[in-house]
Amino acid sequence: MQVIIWPLNQIREGLPEDGIYVREAFLRAHPDVCEKFIRASFEGWQYAFAHREETVKYITDMASRTEFKTTEKNSRSCRMRLNV
Repeated sequence: MQVIIWPLNQIREGLPEDGIYVREAFLRAHPDVCEKFIRASFEGWQYAFAHREETVKYITDMASRTEFKTTEKNSRSCRMRLNV
């Protein structure tokens, strides 16, 4: 697994979506918590890729309960990539 650290104050455009962000002070104080969180997040993404149809249905169902509506067709068309 590769972890890339971007100082957010150096990014001039909007933040990338689907990133994992942490304040530097928290990272220095709790590196073990940050590592566990990153590993758990990647496990969740790997599950989503392995169970794509289940994930599409779940996202569509959850989105229908909010103001952010989507359809299975739209969710299915989203590109899914994982850089590990």
